[in-house]
Amino acid sequence: MYGSIKGREMQQPLISSENNHDGYEELMKGSVHCPTCRGTGRVPKEQEAKLIALIPVTDMRLNPQIKSKVAVAVIACIVIAALTIFFLIPRSVSLSTSGFKIKPEYALVNTSGKGLVILHFTNSFNVTNDNFYPVTVSTARMTAMHDDKKQATATNSSELNIPLRSTSLHYIKMNITFDFDEGYVAGFCVKNNWSSQIVMEFDISINSTYLGHTEQDTITTYQHVNCSATSPKRRRRSAVSQMLGELGLFQ
Repeated sequence: MYGSIKGREMQQPLISSENNHDGYEELMKGSVHCPTCRGTGRVPKEQEAKLIALIPVTDMRLNPQIKSKVAVAVIACIVIAALTIFFLIPRSVSLSTSGFKIKPEYALVNTSGKGLVILHFTNSFNVTNDNFYPVTVSTARMTAMHDDKKQATATNSSELNIPLRSTSLHYIKMNITFDFDEGYVAGFCVKNNWSSQIVMEFDISINSTYLGHTEQDTITTYQHVNCSATSPKRRRRSAVSQMLGELGLFQ
């Protein structure tokens, strides 16, 4: 009888263990085996798709993908940097004359006394923007020289917007008076009639702004300024002389 009782006692834990296992399975019914827990754990089913697998870098299956992605990323960075430098690097703004002859809007020649010449004219020049972004010219300044003497200085403060990769025409109006100290100019202008021209030196400078940067560009030109009088009497006489010349009555 003792043996039977002892057998019952020894069998009782086994029955309890099985019952407990059934309860454990029932409690974790909505779960799956954890693939990274060596089969000894479980995770909820809704988190199964969120599991992350850690693969060693030395795994040969990863090497081709990593190398190709790194190479593509490096090439893309180099191309982007090269294009950025190419398009954004500052390029100088260049100046050039639009013509070597200047015809004044008004010219007065007075040969009485030592002579007097007054010229009102506009000097135009080209501003070339070689950048891939617009440039603004804020100030243009011009100094006129004749016979190594400074004759006049003029400024144009109106802003000029130059689109990318284009050339715009800018201008400066100037008034010059050759006074009695240079009376020979009046004699030269009268002696050569309406075809007279004075060779003058013009120093032109502009202030241009782009990308928050301001720089100054200059140019020196030698141009011919017509100093023949532009009075109505002179114009009428010139027109009559031209007409008679065409008829062969005036040489």
